[in-house]
Amino acid sequence: MDFSTGRRERLPRPCPRLSLSVVVLPLALAAACATSPERKETPRRAHAPYRLAPQAFPAPESDDDASPTAMNAPPQPPAPAAAPPPKTDAPPSLEALDLETALEVFASTQNAARQRATGERPAMAAESLRRWSEIFGAVDRALRTPARELPLLTFVRARVALESELELDATRYAALPPWLPIALEARLQGLTRKIDEHRALLSAPRPITFRWPLESPLVTSLFGPRRDPFTGQKRFHRGVDLRARTRQRVEAIAPGTVTRAAENGGYGLSVEILHEGGFTSTYSHLSLILVRQNDRVEAGDPIGLTGNTGRSTAAHLHFEIWKGSEPVDPLDLLPAPEILRSARR
Repeated sequence: MDFSTGRRERLPRPCPRLSLSVVVLPLALAAACATSPERKETPRRAHAPYRLAPQAFPAPESDDDASPTAMNAPPQPPAPAAAPPPKTDAPPSLEALDLETALEVFASTQNAARQRATGERPAMAAESLRRWSEIFGAVDRALRTPARELPLLTFVRARVALESELELDATRYAALPPWLPIALEARLQGLTRKIDEHRALLSAPRPITFRWPLESPLVTSLFGPRRDPFTGQKRFHRGVDLRARTRQRVEAIAPGTVTRAAENGGYGLSVEILHEGGFTSTYSHLSLILVRQNDRVEAGDPIGLTGNTGRSTAAHLHFEIWKGSEPVDPLDLLPAPEILRSARR
């Protein structure tokens, strides 16, 4: 309706043909699908498996950073192994080996060279001469080493081996170079001196050190003449007396073997130990013995407890050191102890 004129206008009607086509077309399509003959699907051919060429995937820095793609990546082919170094049959230089090993290599290589040599009395090969020079270098290095740092048997074996190898070479080859016997004789003399040094070290008496049998020793009676506490007469005191409380620990003064561990007359319960160098130590007036005869003891091992057994006026330790069949003053062999003023003469 047009309000300006007051007239009512007609609206256009929908087209009946368009509405019919919208309804009829879907029905026709449905009927066509229902009446069409059944189609057979063509069977699918199996495809060949996929082949992925080897690729280089960077390894993740950590487990947390690994991505799904990298985790599902195909395994990498193993890296080709590095080619091993070419093998060589050349033995090592003898100068770089210790003397024992150098002698073994020298003997084997010289024997092999003598077997390879052709002819009745051939000339010595240059390789054999070079080996002699190398073994001389190994011997010289050993001769510069202090004798105590190498076993005696090493020097003995070196001397025997060198003499033997020279004799075998002289028998196999036509002639030896004149310098070879001279150079060998110089090394043999050096080896002989080393052997003598070694034997001197073995035969030399090793210094023995002693320690006091009691902790913080206090000497109450010195070694030498003194007045007997029982008779008042002068007698020779063959050891020293050390102040001690009852049942105080007594220790061995040095390594040794127990030769006596029993009661010994006026000495009471006594322990005697034989040490290196012909020394013997005696510990007397004990209240308890902690070792047995033939026991092996080390310095500081407990051997008994102090007491007042035997011919004694009070608890103390009577201590003696003997060199062979003669008693010696312990103060000459042990560190200076504290000495009671009344004991000084």
